[in-house]
Amino acid sequence: MPSIVAKTVPGRKYYQIVESRRVHGRPRSFVLAHLGRPETLLARVQQPGPGRFRSVAHGAVAALWGQATALDLAALIDARVPRDRRGRLPI
Repeated sequence: MPSIVAKTVPGRKYYQIVESRRVHGRPRSFVLAHLGRPETLLARVQQPGPGRFRSVAHGAVAALWGQATALDLAALIDARVPRDRRGRLPI
């Protein structure tokens, strides 16, 4: 589970979202996002409006959906999956 951690770098405090993962059997912290200094973080939180978001995964999903549709992938899979005695595909 991610947590917010304060990190002090030469006298200045910065905040990060970190997650602990096991690497070779030992716990290790991985930085998921840098939140910045407390002043900038507070200013960002107090801004009106929805804020700015960045999504990078939707393009890959749309590209895969387009390829699956162009290849008629559902029909190809249905042709290879064995049917039961009544001719139905397994659920």
